[in-house]
Amino acid sequence: MQDVTINLGLLKTYVDFIMSFFSGMTPGKGCMEPTISQAAMKKYHGQMTLFNAVWVMLQINDFISVDPNGRHFVRLGDCGYEYLHSDEPVPMTVDLSNMVIGRTQEEKSNNLWDMIGPEGCLFYVSGPAYYRTVRGYISGLGPSLSDFIDAEQRKSKNGLKPSRMNYYRSLFMRLNTEQVGYFLDSLSELINGFLDSTKAEQTTEPLNEEDDLNSITADNMIVEKKKVFIVHGHNSVIRERVELLLTQLGYEPIVLFKEASKSQTIIEKIESESKQCCYAVVLYTKCDEGRAMGTDSLQPRARQNVVFEHGYMCAKLGRDHVCALMENGVEQPGDLSGVIYIPFDDNGAWRHEIAKEMRAVGLVADANLIK
Repeated sequence: MQDVTINLGLLKTYVDFIMSFFSGMTPGKGCMEPTISQAAMKKYHGQMTLFNAVWVMLQINDFISVDPNGRHFVRLGDCGYEYLHSDEPVPMTVDLSNMVIGRTQEEKSNNLWDMIGPEGCLFYVSGPAYYRTVRGYISGLGPSLSDFIDAEQRKSKNGLKPSRMNYYRSLFMRLNTEQVGYFLDSLSELINGFLDSTKAEQTTEPLNEEDDLNSITADNMIVEKKKVFIVHGHNSVIRERVELLLTQLGYEPIVLFKEASKSQTIIEKIESESKQCCYAVVLYTKCDEGRAMGTDSLQPRARQNVVFEHGYMCAKLGRDHVCALMENGVEQPGDLSGVIYIPFDDNGAWRHEIAKEMRAVGLVADANLIK
């Protein structure tokens, strides 16, 4: 699962419906806006939030323009004319600051989730990607995902487990007006980075008429990329125990030497494989020895590649999406102070600590699955 999935099929459905009213027209010609709105209400009843978002998107991208003297007349733009007559796709960009409409924070939040929250929406943004985007605008992020769910479940009278989407919505509600603008701009940048990129998992098949658009609900769960990168040295025993843990938690462990090289260099493999990962676990094990110049005492150290890849993963995934499992007595790199270090212990407490850190950044890591 990529950070962003662009539903080209759904997007094209709405765009084609709107642009069909301008078929045969030249730029500057147009029709009455109520004609399109009434037809959309009849055809896409219950999904008008998404339809209106595409309507605004077409204005932003000069496909259509609304008469400045009133909102009742809509004209065909140059890009709209090109869309109707060109065999090549016309590029579009997303501007959520203008597309997310609402008088209150709650209305904006609900409209935003209709666009990016449920699977099958216009721009599906994964939970970790959303979290990384919003966290920079909140001072003190508050409860972890697991703590939030526990608290909400205790308050629930029917015992239903709250949707993780409610957690991300609660973070949005903590933004002030100015921060909402910055956050939506950042999210737009994330989406636009995938709109014209082959990295996105794109749905290109147009929807059939019988497809139930109303099946998109706010209770759908956010799904993350399910791969976790393991940075390791020569200790295969600890590495295999970490692989087992991640497998039990429902993730696919990525161990570099087990992946096909495809004629890539080591650094190219690291770059390629890390793109598919939502988290990384770095293993500091007693593989090397070293000492500071002028001293005689040798200290157990991790392999040099481990220290390098640790820094790379922090830059690639974000420091809070990387944790280090530290074998007792291994020297800790000075420049990586402040990152998460978990002591490796024989009784297995480290497994629950890793799961806890993963939950803290919005990943599903049910400790009950650990055996």
